[in-house]
Amino acid sequence: MSNFGNDFISWVLRLPMHPLLSGSMLVLTFTGRKSGRQISTPVGYTRLGDRLVCTSLRRRTWWRNLRGGAPVKLYLQGRSSPALAQAVENDADVRRGFAEYFRLVPAARRMYGIHPSPDGVIGEQEMQHLVGERLVAYFKLQDE
Repeated sequence: MSNFGNDFISWVLRLPMHPLLSGSMLVLTFTGRKSGRQISTPVGYTRLGDRLVCTSLRRRTWWRNLRGGAPVKLYLQGRSSPALAQAVENDADVRRGFAEYFRLVPAARRMYGIHPSPDGVIGEQEMQHLVGERLVAYFKLQDE
């Protein structure tokens, strides 16, 4: 997404009309590890129990700032909340993350081009392709 697109989505999420997007989008703010600057970017998310999860293409770079865990701010549903973030890159962990995600949000499989068998099993080739191009990031909300 272009900077203009990111800026526009971030702006909308901060307006009173944020409910149009905030059920599935949030603004993630973190400190760049190399630059030391505050960086904000909108990301799609889903709730998985007590955590939020988002996915990213591995070729993007924002998630690299979350390696090893990082404190972040989430502008979520009209409020700013501190959180701990963790990018998960290991193929086995990404596979588990997507399996959990697809179990809780079966409709998301179509968005990722996954076509399970009638009994719900995802083909190995489809899952391997997904894991090869994407990763998972988790966010655990913290008390202020």
